Amino acid sequence: MESLSGSTIGPYEIVGLIGSGGMGKVYRARDPRLERHVALKIISPEAIGNPHRQRRFVQEARSASALNHPNILSVYDIGTENGMQYIVSELVEGETLRKILNRGPLLLRKFLDIATQIAAGLAAAHEAGIIHRDLKPENVMITTDNRVKLLDFGLAKVVMPESGGEADATKSAFITGAGAIMGTATYMSPEQARGEEVDFRTDQFSFGSILYEMATGKTAFERDSAVQTLSAIITDEPEPIALLNSKLPNALRWQIERCLSKDRKDRYGATIDLYHELRDFWTHFSEASSFEKTLPRTTAITSRVLQRRLVQLAAVALIFVGGILTALLFAPQGGPNPASYRFTPVENSGTDADWSPDGKSIVYAANVNGVTQIFIRNFDALVPVQLTHAKTNCVRPFWSPDGTRIYYTGWREQHTSRSDLWIVSIAGGSPVLVQKGILTASISPDGKTLLSLRNTDKDQFFILSKSSPVSAQPEPYRHPIFDKKKIVTGRLQFSSDGRKVAAMVDVYGTGTELWLIDYPSGQAKQIFKSSSDYIESVSWMPDNRHAVASGSMFQSQRTQPHLWLLDLDKEKATSLTSGINWEETPAVDPQGKRIVFSITEAQHDIVEIPLDGGPLRNLIATRQIEMAPAWSPSGKYLIYESRKTGKSVIWLRNVEERWERPVVTADNFPDNSTFFFSRPCFSPDGQRIAYHRVTKIDESEIWISPIAGGTPVQVYKENRRQYCPRWSPDGNWIFYV
Repeated sequence: MESLSGSTIGPYEIVGLIGSGGMGKVYRARDPRLERHVALKIISPEAIGNPHRQRRFVQEARSASALNHPNILSVYDIGTENGMQYIVSELVEGETLRKILNRGPLLLRKFLDIATQIAAGLAAAHEAGIIHRDLKPENVMITTDNRVKLLDFGLAKVVMPESGGEADATKSAFITGAGAIMGTATYMSPEQARGEEVDFRTDQFSFGSILYEMATGKTAFERDSAVQTLSAIITDEPEPIALLNSKLPNALRWQIERCLSKDRKDRYGATIDLYHELRDFWTHFSEASSFEKTLPRTTAITSRVLQRRLVQLAAVALIFVGGILTALLFAPQGGPNPASYRFTPVENSGTDADWSPDGKSIVYAANVNGVTQIFIRNFDALVPVQLTHAKTNCVRPFWSPDGTRIYYTGWREQHTSRSDLWIVSIAGGSPVLVQKGILTASISPDGKTLLSLRNTDKDQFFILSKSSPVSAQPEPYRHPIFDKKKIVTGRLQFSSDGRKVAAMVDVYGTGTELWLIDYPSGQAKQIFKSSSDYIESVSWMPDNRHAVASGSMFQSQRTQPHLWLLDLDKEKATSLTSGINWEETPAVDPQGKRIVFSITEAQHDIVEIPLDGGPLRNLIATRQIEMAPAWSPSGKYLIYESRKTGKSVIWLRNVEERWERPVVTADNFPDNSTFFFSRPCFSPDGQRIAYHRVTKIDESEIWISPIAGGTPVQVYKENRRQYCPRWSPDGNWIFYV
């Protein structure tokens, strides 16, 4: 092989040696037929030394050749010459990521550029069902025009050990050749190191190891020997990134840590999701970097930038909005000044937060192994403290007025709506039962009165009740407005002066209502009522006039909940947040300067699951929501509902040629009352689709549209909601719910 320069292999003229590695040697070659230079890799006999591996090599090379992506090295040809297996790919000029990393950790801009391109290539390959299994800096090429190319995709797995035993795993760490770098074991996943079956998530772990090294300049798990390295991958945690690179944005650190999760279930369910997160961060790098640098002080942003930053922090469940409220209250008539917005991540899981009376801590609820528990986070401490260790969910915590105890409602059984009110000391200890049958409650600032929504044993509805003192038997808080309401759920909160109560109730058959109740007189005024929109929760400002609420109210059409500032005297609302995320359970601090709230990003992808047990494959995966897919009878087309344009649209997608177009939009209905479409399905001849259309006044009707476009036709009008149509085999009937 050393003397191949100047010779010919197949139709290719060898120009010179480029390099060598564990799989063999790579030559620069010329293809005289197309008059272009290519990279020709001759596979070493040790890499595929038996007929079975040779067949697998051919199969994997064919799969890799189908990967047509700008971040994956293109495979042109394979062949055999005088017993030598070879593979021909595009020739790229540049240097490997290993050479770049040898110069030290990367600057953030370079980090994001390379990371996003690697993730794009990984996502494309994984969607095609191909796993690399030997992803490492040596297999990442950076071209002279800064294009990332992943090498040996789909080929690395054929040279990995087949038995999966420890000896083979160790051997694979020492595959060497002239000029090769010994280091495969350093980037293995725990399941690889244990010799287990692997899937696409093994590449995510390897990618996380590469990102760790790019960010810190150190390998995550490398030890003195391959065996020690494999042991560290299985059992050890890498040195915290924050200690090695304090300037790395938290959002990126969380992504790396998620990729490096020992349990593959804790990594990304689809690599396209990882790519989307990195891409969004990279797309708004200038905003993100200035945002991270200016966290200690206010930073000027526009409402559009606010939306992007919420997307950027989608992995964060509890976030502060600091400095916003005072500016809003004294804003000019034209609206609030967005320059006062400042967002700070608090915890990466949690909801229902409440501030301590001194404003130094919050209490919140978060999931622990499938059960919601209560936590306290003191901002002078690095980690939260778990207060409850219950077997059933503990939710809706709030502080006692003296700041020494936490009230919360605990479920009687894990899968029931019955709950009781409990109290626990902030120092820990066993919780104490306060009252039974309590859905939610609020305590007066003087600690003498408890208002609650209480469940009676007679039915499933709740009544407004009062206990004074708190431990006393609750009595119905009589008021003509509430006497006959069948309350399904709700929330209550005393104002800071104890003279008002905000009561958000969901009434059976009516919808959501927000009431302002004077205490103790009980006089009530309705602020908001809707059968379709809703208010999720309310938190008072210290001026006892304004409140921050979350919900979908005061908008032109139904949508996900956002934050609003309410002037309860003037019954006026000012929007605080907007975008594609859900912002819920706001809590205003005692000084009225900060809000802590939970943020949730909804994302639905359309996936294909082979019935023979093959790997799951993403068909449509974006940052938006795609739902309700259905195949055409021929299997060539897919219809689905998405709001990626801002409005609900039914799309037709050609899965073979990868084009799509809208079939049904709100513009097809001149009354402008469409809220969304759902459950489309093809007719047996594939020429029409049936679907249900939900209107803004909560009607639901079944319609039929031709896939070629045209006027929709309503199937059958009746005075009730219609859902989920399906065609009979002869196409003459529509069945529906």
